[in-house]
Amino acid sequence: MLSWNDTGPKKAIVEFLERVTEEGSPDFVKPEDRVATFDNDGTLWVEQPNYTQVTFAIDEVVALAPQHPEWRDVEPFKSILEHDRARLMRFSI
Repeated sequence: MLSWNDTGPKKAIVEFLERVTEEGSPDFVKPEDRVATFDNDGTLWVEQPNYTQVTFAIDEVVALAPQHPEWRDVEPFKSILEHDRARLMRFSI
């Protein structure tokens, strides 16, 4: 399993979180006052084995397939529906 490298930015984030979540710390933030913000600039995207967006798209094709029986014979839908990962890896954007 891959994990986030032990770098300066990671250490800074972990230290910040420890300060703001430790009761008694001068920087403590009450849980009801906390806000989490995520942007989609790529820093939080997983890369292995698939980007989250790819997994979402595959799940959507599988969910919609009953309404589109013709997809069973049309690529890349056919490979998705057959769960043929090797064939999917040969497709390009």
